[in-house]
Formats: sequence, C-alpha cells, structure tokens
Amino acid sequence: MSGDVQHFRTRRGAEVDFIVSVGRDLWAIEVKASRHVDRRDLRGVDAFADRAHKVARKIVVFLGARRQRIDGVEVLPVEQFLAELPV
Repeated sequence: MSGDVQHFRTRRGAEVDFIVSVGRDLWAIEVKASRHVDRRDLRGVDAFADRAHKVARKIVVFLGARRQRIDGVEVLPVEQFLAELPV
C-alpha cells in the first residue's frame, strides 16, 4: 500500500475519511463508529467516486459483524477490513 493518504470533503459536507493510493488505484474509505450502516453513510464515497478516476474500491468500515454490499459499496467489519489490507 502506498504512503499517500488524503481526505475528501465537499462544500455540502459529504466526506471520506481516507483516500488511499493502492498501486494506480484509489480506495475511498469511510470509517463509522456504529454497528449499523445505511444508504446515508455512503454519501461521501459516492461523491468522491463521481469526481475521481480509478476508484477501485469504495469501502465503509464499521463495528458490525457481517460483511455486506450496499449499492456497490463494500461495508466491512473492522477486523475483516484490516485483514484485507495489502502489505
């Protein structure tokens, strides 16, 4: 994983906690301190993906126990997210 980490925020308040370069791709990663994620929690990663190129993964990390996919966004329990990080 590259050392290039950024943050994204629109004027309307949609944000992504981490934009990480992975090779030539970008990962948009939003972190939620919640056991539940719904469509509203995807607003930032969707806004970033609409503006950027090469967004390979849109990810929301949360405290829940079950991996899921909501409208093309990966919703990952924190333990699974950490286990999938490239070395």
